[in-house]
Amino acid sequence: MEMVVDDSLLLLPASEEAAHDDLLQASTAEYDVDEPSSKSRKRERLTLGQKRQVIDLASSQQYTHRELAEKFQVGRTTITNICKNTELIRTETDSADTLKKRRKTTKCTYDLRILDEALHKWRMEVRVSNPEMKLTGAALQQKAIDLAQAILHDNYARLPDKIQVALSKFSASNGWLDGYRTRFGNFSSRMTGDQAAIKQVDFQTRLRELHRSFDNVEPCDLWIGGEFALIFKPSHVMDKGRCTVSLFANASGDLFDMQVVGVEKSGTPIQMDTIDLRAKYRILYGYSKTGLQVATTSMTMLKALNAHAKALKRQFHVVLESAVPHVKAAMMLDALGDQRTFFMYDQLRIHFLPPHLSLQKYHPLHMGIISCFKAKFRYEMLDTLYANYRHATALDDATRAIQFKLKSVFHWLSVALHSVPKALVTQAWIASGLLPAPMLAKLPKISPLSE
Repeated sequence: MEMVVDDSLLLLPASEEAAHDDLLQASTAEYDVDEPSSKSRKRERLTLGQKRQVIDLASSQQYTHRELAEKFQVGRTTITNICKNTELIRTETDSADTLKKRRKTTKCTYDLRILDEALHKWRMEVRVSNPEMKLTGAALQQKAIDLAQAILHDNYARLPDKIQVALSKFSASNGWLDGYRTRFGNFSSRMTGDQAAIKQVDFQTRLRELHRSFDNVEPCDLWIGGEFALIFKPSHVMDKGRCTVSLFANASGDLFDMQVVGVEKSGTPIQMDTIDLRAKYRILYGYSKTGLQVATTSMTMLKALNAHAKALKRQFHVVLESAVPHVKAAMMLDALGDQRTFFMYDQLRIHFLPPHLSLQKYHPLHMGIISCFKAKFRYEMLDTLYANYRHATALDDATRAIQFKLKSVFHWLSVALHSVPKALVTQAWIASGLLPAPMLAKLPKISPLSE
């Protein structure tokens, strides 16, 4: 006799099993509510932006309040309270976004940027030329005042009115000094000794060292270099109407080919591609973004002078002022050289004048040579202007008369270079005090030039 087993109770439907499990879990949860849990949920404090996200998600009706609570790790009651204050939160977030946009579009203008950059350049020159010199806040403030007055009285600066007003009212306050140090960094705040005494001692010591170095040097082998700015266009075309000219002169009165630093990126200006500038105008063209002398253009000029020395089979002694482009160029040519002694590059021996030197008293180029060059250049420029205006027949022709061709500018530069008298160059060297007594004896007697 077979035994019949009733297994209807064992084969429950799947839905009934799930329902049974849910019932067990629910009943278990009732007893576990008050028990501490090791993995309790950490409640978060929502920011205003997160509350705005809650409102936007709730209004989209894609999430329930319980799902939002799990998403942002807060209680469901918190989500409900946030949704009750929908209008208030929307207003606050909209006003915050508007204020942020206003702050982004507001431009803070600083009218003393040109002064800060000039002071920073001076500090960099001091740092390169005289690393042991210490600068105090008072020294920076006094130098800033001097630079502000120099910029204001520069006839070729052509600054906007608001910058001129800012410079005229500039007082180098402690607040400005703190802001300047924040923007450009701070140097050491101590200064040892009297600054004026240090300048005098350094110059006299350096002058004796230079005299010893030049004892057995011929006047034709002793050169000095320097640069200056030239402006040859009116203010409304100033972007391309400025260049930097470098001159080198020896103690015998000879001038080397000049260097013109412009803003044209190519090797020569576009208008002069077919012309050999050095053969026709004695011009070596250099490029920099600002049209100012930089280390690469200074190094190019020194290499050209070195080629000239090699062609003559002589060794040149070159004297330069302690400007940053000159020092960097010498370092690139001779990494083992020292500014306090000299740098060596092939046929060149490069010496530097002491820092803080009065160029008008001790630099030969600034003792009449550059002034003579500029005077002849401006004479040629004005003569061309008058000639153009005389031939102008209408207002448009008169306007075009001031639109110089670059070929004309290079012609004026060439004429100015050839117009510097040899006697003037030699006389400037003698007046500078840089020549030792043996070299002075080798120079011919020169009658003073009439002013």
